[in-house]
Amino acid sequence: MRTEILFEDDNIIVIYKPPGIATQSKKTWEKDVVSELKNYLMGKGKNKTSPYISVIHRLDQPVGGLLVFAKDKESAAHLTKDLGTGSLNKDYIALVCGKVKDKEKTLTDFIAKGKDNKAYISAKENEPGDFKKAVLDYRVMEEINIKGNIYTKLKVHIETGRFHQIRCQLANMGNPVAGDIKYGAPVESKECVGLSSVGLWAVSLTFKHPKTYKNMSFHREPDIKGQKE
Repeated sequence: MRTEILFEDDNIIVIYKPPGIATQSKKTWEKDVVSELKNYLMGKGKNKTSPYISVIHRLDQPVGGLLVFAKDKESAAHLTKDLGTGSLNKDYIALVCGKVKDKEKTLTDFIAKGKDNKAYISAKENEPGDFKKAVLDYRVMEEINIKGNIYTKLKVHIETGRFHQIRCQLANMGNPVAGDIKYGAPVESKECVGLSSVGLWAVSLTFKHPKTYKNMSFHREPDIKGQKE
């Protein structure tokens, strides 16, 4: 199983999703996190039928990081509500190409998903199409020299959850995520993060347990593969 379980009880499972595997796939032949978790629970012998696993939030297939899943409908409802109100918090680290002009900034754009499965930005909300407001905060952590190329490590927090939001907004700023060829990153930047991934990781996850209301907090730093100089 590629999925790594960090915490589990009767109500929730917190996992680390490696880059390259989908959170949930519509392709029946493609392994995803949900199918791996269901097979894992079946293997424990407690479920004679397909176990209940509810997706609360997702990560793009090339993005690695932390996710929480619910194991019953009541827990799923609580966590989904918390996600909507901002009580379930997620923070990311992004490795982007080049120097970043502002040390910290809030980006506000309007994003729509195109038919080509790519996000597009408009400066105005009332453009034709389904453009929705997207707000992102970032802070520069450090600049890194990898094989003679400058990359910048950012701490990122999203206030909205739009399709490909971080990848699209940072590329629009002029600093595409390393390895993210889809949004304009140079091909050579893939060496920093691996062929199946991009330089974006969900590193922090905090929420209240849906049954005990205990504060839950998880953190995992990314593995930046490129050789620093």
